[in-house]
Amino acid sequence: QVNNEIGTIQPTVEWHRKAKSANALYLCDAVQAYGRMEVTGADMVAISAHKFHGPKGVGALWLREGLDIAEVQTGGGQEFGIRSGTLSPALIAGMGGNNADGIESDDDGYFQMKEVPEGSYNLLVHHDSFLPYVGRVSVREDRGVRPETVRLNPGETVTGKVSYEEGRAAAAGVTLIFTDQQGLNKLVRTDDRGRYSATGFMPGTYGVRVRIGNSSIPQQTFTVSRGSNKFDYEIAAGAAAAGKK
Repeated sequence: QVNNEIGTIQPTVEWHRKAKSANALYLCDAVQAYGRMEVTGADMVAISAHKFHGPKGVGALWLREGLDIAEVQTGGGQEFGIRSGTLSPALIAGMGGNNADGIESDDDGYFQMKEVPEGSYNLLVHHDSFLPYVGRVSVREDRGVRPETVRLNPGETVTGKVSYEEGRAAAAGVTLIFTDQQGLNKLVRTDDRGRYSATGFMPGTYGVRVRIGNSSIPQQTFTVSRGSNKFDYEIAAGAAAAGKK
């Protein structure tokens, strides 16, 4: 719709009319226009999160109501069966979080939103001890108030111990930083015995480093698999001395 180099605005409404007259569908590339001007005249609209302060590597395809397109990739049935493949909840949540109303649940896990217009919405739920939840909910006036129940996935568990190389003393009260392949961090703190236990991990490779005070110890690598995982971290003598200054 808009040229990203010289700013030319294309006549998408006119092109859409021509496509309809030829009994063809029209896809509008609105990556540059979305959030800056009205996007009109299309059967399908493509957008990308990085153009409106979201993360790179995720986008969306809007389909006109009633439009049914054939699948382009078979498999697990993700993305409403149109394009199967493993989704990234973190990227999806990062994209949706830039144009969303946020609300916190109470101590019993209940939340309520009032005066929500009719339509379909992405429901994104975040919790430090669980994997991000991405779902789809529909709001219709004729259905009245209908509770939505969200069951969070605890993901994989990682336990272990952090100790100093010199004398094998336990590293109590230090922070472990697990960084996934998308650059997202998960922070875990050790107890008085230098032990830790945390849930909410997705399978994959993580960079792991320890933070002591204002110092950060060089990174190690750890792969999380399905089920329970054990990772003991040993702080080298030189690094420990630098961190304790």
